[in-house]
Amino acid sequence: GKAGFAKKYWAVDEVDEGDTPFIKLSYTSPHLEEGYPGSLKATVKYVLDGSSLKIIYEGQTDRSTVVNLTNHSYFRLDEEPDIGNYLLRLNCESVLQTDHQLLPTGNLRTVNEAGMDFRTARKIGTTRMDTPFVCDQNGEFVGELSSAKSGIRMSIYSNQPAVVVYTPLDFPAICFETQNYPDSPNFEHFPSALLHPGETYVNTAVFKFDLVI
Repeated sequence: GKAGFAKKYWAVDEVDEGDTPFIKLSYTSPHLEEGYPGSLKATVKYVLDGSSLKIIYEGQTDRSTVVNLTNHSYFRLDEEPDIGNYLLRLNCESVLQTDHQLLPTGNLRTVNEAGMDFRTARKIGTTRMDTPFVCDQNGEFVGELSSAKSGIRMSIYSNQPAVVVYTPLDFPAICFETQNYPDSPNFEHFPSALLHPGETYVNTAVFKFDLVI
């Protein structure tokens, strides 16, 4: 929409500064805001659990609607001027084919066909992505990123069927947007993004940090 959830003021529902600190925020999107049916109560909880950042989205609606939330956090693992030397591994065998506007066509391509095969860790190099990868959901492991310069490794876990990997041209960083397939309402063979009254939408992402030994 023109004023998506990232541009809204969210209420602070709960803050815990204990051993596993967290903050929980909420926003209620009124019926037909941006054209979406239903009053949607959305919450997001950011949890620091040891060396992991957990992001937990939940949503409930009073009318059937579509929901597909994610985060657009940029990650850097060192102070180098680019991310070309980062090692990237993705637990993904397919990508969604996209058109010139980066909208899915409805077709899936193997990572080999798309030139995006990161099933075995390799340097990002000059590869630039704004690409929806299809996740292998066995164990919810999405992938990992590491820097030999800093020795930091970040592992990504999610309960979502896809991850959009984004590397901006003018900024040395990378995004892992764990989510449903983009544009799923327009393709019957994509996983459904429909949320019905009485159901709870749950989207979890975990970014775990450690050192490469």
